[in-house]
Amino acid sequence: MPFPGSGLPQFNTYERPTSCSHSNTCIRRISIPRFPVYSRAIWGMRGSCIPMVQRFLCGIVGIALQSYLGGVCIAAMLSAIFPSFHRMKNTLPLSANITTQQFVGWVVFNLLSVPFLCARLERRNIVRVFVALNTYSFFTLFGIMIWAVRRAGGGGPLLSRGPLPNNDIGWGICKAVTTVIGSIAVGLMSQPDFTRFARTPGAQVMGQWTSILLFGTLMPLFGRITASANQAIYGQPVWNPTEIALQWLADDYSAKTRASSFFVSLGLMACQLVVNTFENGFSTGMDLAGLAPKYLNIRRGALLALVVACGSCPWQLITNASVFLNVVSSYTIIIGPILGIQICDYFVLRRRRLQLSGLYDAVPHAPYWYAHGFNWRAIFAWIVTWAPQLPGFINAINPSVHVPFGAAKLFDLSFLFGGATGFLIYLGINMVFPPGNLGQMDEADVFNIFTEQEAERLGMKACAQSSAMEVP
Repeated sequence: MPFPGSGLPQFNTYERPTSCSHSNTCIRRISIPRFPVYSRAIWGMRGSCIPMVQRFLCGIVGIALQSYLGGVCIAAMLSAIFPSFHRMKNTLPLSANITTQQFVGWVVFNLLSVPFLCARLERRNIVRVFVALNTYSFFTLFGIMIWAVRRAGGGGPLLSRGPLPNNDIGWGICKAVTTVIGSIAVGLMSQPDFTRFARTPGAQVMGQWTSILLFGTLMPLFGRITASANQAIYGQPVWNPTEIALQWLADDYSAKTRASSFFVSLGLMACQLVVNTFENGFSTGMDLAGLAPKYLNIRRGALLALVVACGSCPWQLITNASVFLNVVSSYTIIIGPILGIQICDYFVLRRRRLQLSGLYDAVPHAPYWYAHGFNWRAIFAWIVTWAPQLPGFINAINPSVHVPFGAAKLFDLSFLFGGATGFLIYLGINMVFPPGNLGQMDEADVFNIFTEQEAERLGMKACAQSSAMEVP
C-alpha cells in the first residue's frame, strides 16, 4: 500500500541494515554459533528461553501468513492452467474468509515447502537455488509495475493528490516505519543464524548494505506506483500483486492472459517460498532446537513449526489490508525492545567482549548464570518497554476498544520507542546494578575457532588443534 512521505523507503532502508550489522558483528567477530546461544549472555542460561520463545511465536505467525499468501499464488497458477479449477465453485461460507480454491492452494504450498525445509543450510547449492528464485521474483514485480503504469497511462492519481496535513504525514511515516520493520522483524533477529556461514568475519556486511539499500528503496516504490496505477485502472488501489494476476484471469481468460498470470504467480510464489523457508522456517527451527536440543534438530523444528502454523488459520489474520498491516506491525512490540537490549549489552556494556566458554557452562557461579539462570535486568527492561504499547495494539486490532490518544499513537512508534527505551532502561539498570561478568573473555581460544591473527587481535592465546574442545 502507498504510504505518505516520499522519504520513507530511504529512512527504513538505513534502519534495517544497521540492525542487521549489529547482529552480524557480534556473531562473526567472536564466532557465536546461533542466536539461541548468543542470548545466554544477555538473558542468562535459563532466561535465554524468553527471546527464543518470542521469536518462535513471531516465526509461527510469519510462517502462517507467508504460507497463506503462497497458497493464493498457487491457486492463481492452478486457475491459469486448469479451466475447471478456475470455475470451481466455492463451497466455504463467506465468514471463512477463504475460498475453496485458496484452501487447495494453501495445502499445496505447505506440501511444497517440506522438501525445502529439509534442506541443509551449509550446502551452497540450496543458497544458489534461493538466489535464482529471488531474482525471478524481482523481475516479476518489476514487470507488474510496468504493466500497471502502461495500462493506466501514468502513475495514477495517488501520486499526484494534494498534500496531507503535517500531522497526518508525521504519524503516517511512523506507522509505515513500524510496519516495514515488523515485516522483517524475524529476519533481523535471525541474522546470527545465517551470517555464521560467511567465509570471513564481516564478509556479508557490504552485501547486506547494498542489497537492502537498493531493493529496500525500489520495492516500496514499485508497490506505491502499482497501487496508484491500479486506482486508475480498477477504481481502487489493489495492493496485493496476486490479486492483480487473478483479476487478469477474470477479465480475459485467453491463452495469452493465462500464460502471463501463471508466470507472474510463479514468481510471486517463489518469493513466498524463499521467505517462508529462510526467514521463518529455519530460524524457528533453530529456536525449537535450542529449547529442546535432546529431541529436535533444525529440520525437525522447522517441520514442527510448519505444522503448528497450519493450525492458526492465517486467512483470518488477513481479512483486509488494515488488519494485515496491524498484524505485521505487532511484531515490533516484542522485537524492538529485544534488539535495543542486545545492542546496549554488546556494544556499550561489554564493549564487544564475551567469554565463549561461559556460554556453555550451565552451573551456578558460571559467567552467565546470573540469578538462578536468569538475568533479571534484561527481563525487567523488556517487560517495562513492551507493556505500555499493548493498549495501542489492542485498539489497532479492534477499534471499538477506546484507549487514550497517546496510547494509540505509541503503537505507531513501537519499534522506535521499544528499541530506544529498552536500550536506555537496560543501560540504567546495569549502571546501578552491574553484573560481575562484563567485559570478560577467555584467556585462550579454548574451542580452536580462531586463526592466530584473529586470536591475537582479540587479545587471547591461540590454541593448538590437539587441545581444542568440542563445541556442544
